[in-house]
Amino acid sequence: ANFSGLAVIDYEKWRPLWELHNYYKLNIYQNESIAHVQKTRNNGINHLHAKKIAVDEFNNASV
Repeated sequence: ANFSGLAVIDYEKWRPLWELHNYYKLNIYQNESIAHVQKTRNNGINHLHAKKIAVDEFNNASV
């Protein structure tokens, strides 16, 4: 479709930093980030190490 008007993108629910996703409806992003790290890294990675990597990657991707 062709559109030549203005567009509005509503980001009110998006929080760009890991620490701001502590609201229970938004922690799916944290859980999925940790799961992604565990899935794509060495299978022996523990949860705490995976979480640290996930936090770093999440925050770096948001800037």
